[in-house]
Amino acid sequence: TVGMRGNPPNGGVGAFVNVAKASRVDLCVDLLISDEMWRFGLFDHLVTWAADNAIHFKHRKLTGVQIGKGAILARIYDKPREIVSRSQKSWMYDIWNIHYVPDGSKIVRFEFQLRREVLKDLAVNTVWDFLSHPRGLWAYCVHKWLRFVDDPSVETRFQNTLPFWNVVQE
Repeated sequence: TVGMRGNPPNGGVGAFVNVAKASRVDLCVDLLISDEMWRFGLFDHLVTWAADNAIHFKHRKLTGVQIGKGAILARIYDKPREIVSRSQKSWMYDIWNIHYVPDGSKIVRFEFQLRREVLKDLAVNTVWDFLSHPRGLWAYCVHKWLRFVDDPSVETRFQNTLPFWNVVQE
């Protein structure tokens, strides 16, 4: 929220920030996984509250998946492929501290996008609320809203979280 005060000195506009509200938060982690894991069947192990899922292929190769839409969604995709084909953010290799993706591996990005409606429900009203508790949002996304388990057909208490998802959760 922006407010105005009297006549500002030095020709300024006189605006001040009253409250900085969070309208959207994007959280992500990149994980090195084996090519064998990065396959369509991986998504048979998905448990989520989302009703909508879209799996993406290019030349018969899995490129990513979007889970959910609207107030909260997840994107899981081959980040190096996205760098080459779209973003050109080759500096990510410096962040990962590697020069190339090892043979037989993929770097997969697990990304969550939370809009204002869900942020308010999770008690993140202001930017400061988010900065004070970012791990709480991540925990909600990877423990409650989306999980990968060994057998999604059984009751929740009998499901075991897949090892790679334990890493994502941490």
